[in-house]
Amino acid sequence: MPLKSKIAIVLFTTFTFVCSFFLADYLSDNRLDVTAQYISAKQWLKSILEGDLETNNVTKLPVQITNTFENSTATTLNQHFEYTDQPRCKDTSLGKVNRKKATQVYTWVDKQGISHFSDNPPQIGNFSSLSFAGEKVFDYFSLTLNTQKLAYDFNQKLKVKLYKLFTLYGDLLPLSSLKKVNIDLKVYESKTDFNRIKANHNISLSDNTRGFYNHNDNKAHLLYTSNDDTLRVATHEATHAINRAVIGYTPRWLNEGLAEVSESIEVKAKVGRLFSSKDWTEERLFKVQKISLNTLFSATADDWNGPLTIRLYANSWAFIYFMLEQQQRKAMLAKLIQYEQQNLCDKTSANDIEQIFGMSLSKLQIQFTRWLDRKIKPQQI
Repeated sequence: MPLKSKIAIVLFTTFTFVCSFFLADYLSDNRLDVTAQYISAKQWLKSILEGDLETNNVTKLPVQITNTFENSTATTLNQHFEYTDQPRCKDTSLGKVNRKKATQVYTWVDKQGISHFSDNPPQIGNFSSLSFAGEKVFDYFSLTLNTQKLAYDFNQKLKVKLYKLFTLYGDLLPLSSLKKVNIDLKVYESKTDFNRIKANHNISLSDNTRGFYNHNDNKAHLLYTSNDDTLRVATHEATHAINRAVIGYTPRWLNEGLAEVSESIEVKAKVGRLFSSKDWTEERLFKVQKISLNTLFSATADDWNGPLTIRLYANSWAFIYFMLEQQQRKAMLAKLIQYEQQNLCDKTSANDIEQIFGMSLSKLQIQFTRWLDRKIKPQQI
């Protein structure tokens, strides 16, 4: 392509970017994050200057995650993003799970009805203590939490949820196949800072992502919104790190389904429970348009980043919750996860699932569809 034509394309593209950014900023009434927007634009313009147009192989702009879809009553916005480039098939775990001395965790409810978790009991009032395995507990994970703004008991609440999540994994897998996980979370108070890190990872700035996990460096980044909401997102992204270390690369529906389920874990009086998702249910009834299991298991990356996004997240959550509710189905899910553990990179295809489950998809579909039409019950873990 002649140099003059290339320069003309660059100038026109730059003008279009600038106009669209300021227009979007005006309409959304938000302050423009020039630095992050500039990073995304520069990466695309660079691809033009390096000659991608010569080979008709234009580098795509970062994929924008859509938050709406046709014929759906769901209004929940997508809040998570799974980032990776080429899979790096390495063990990210910290080795086998061993036992360690238990750190006592105290919990109480103050006069305002707010629950607290701490290494130290309150000076006044009643409290109870949490333990997970008698005098000793399993050393499941190492948690690194870098934050700019969090309530003082956020760390303990997150640890309690993650311990219970490992209890759930312990029900599915033999202890010998569990691994200690390094969980590295960074929480941003500034939306500008969070947008900058999103741009660095080629994530569209116009979506509603409040957290994402990077497979390549095993780190998660989160935007602080509120204590409870950030705790949910932190649990979700930590689950991706756990899945990566304990299971390896997995089908997207399995990875996201387990992460979505983990968000609803609650621990009270030493008892862990799973609840129906506030995102995907209303009055404990599934409110999102259903998709077939075959569509769920066969969904491509384009499907996950396109109009099916919300339905794929919702149905992934529902299917995992459904499988965990009954012992026979839980055994089927455990069999699939153990199959996935055999290779860090391989992902089970839709064609293999029937054989692993030992049940036809048509029969499983009937059971799942009936379950979706009933009120979803809490589960104890």
